[in-house]
Amino acid sequence: MSPRILGDFDLLPEGLIPEGALDLRLSAADLGSHWARCALLSDTVGRYVSFAFREQPHPDAGLVFNTVSTVFQELIENAAKFSRRRDAWVDVRLRHYGRVLMLEVANTSSAASMERFAPKAEALFEAEDLEELFIDTLVANADFTTRSGIGLLLLLKDHPVKLGIRLGEDPEGRPQVTTRAFVYLDDLA
Repeated sequence: MSPRILGDFDLLPEGLIPEGALDLRLSAADLGSHWARCALLSDTVGRYVSFAFREQPHPDAGLVFNTVSTVFQELIENAAKFSRRRDAWVDVRLRHYGRVLMLEVANTSSAASMERFAPKAEALFEAEDLEELFIDTLVANADFTTRSGIGLLLLLKDHPVKLGIRLGEDPEGRPQVTTRAFVYLDDLA
């Protein structure tokens, strides 16, 4: 299966040298069993990033923390939700390129989950009006209390991020979803 790229996945060149980097490999089963760890990790990543801006000119390191924590939490929760196998891993890459931060979360998924997710992701990136898509999605999913389908949509609608998704396979041939969020720190105000 050749990978499908949606949105701004390849916004930065792959070989660009980061000023800061953090890689984590997490057990999806662990995150799913201990849901609060998603929030703990998100806050840790937010603090890790915002600490770099205490010395640099940025009007509000707290805003950097809140944005990064919120964006990362959505990505990590999605990965944990859709990686139910006990041997599934969630791989996290954080790259800090001066005033741009890349948060990447990759998880293996079932083929059925990926097939259900693909049209929703495509609709997200094809939408001309995110507010209208938000309302339509809420109405369409009003009867489903466990799956609102608005998480990534809210990131794009309410936060200054660029988002991209790659639907492909991991090295063992299992379906893999990789989501990248790019936060432009100068856009936080």
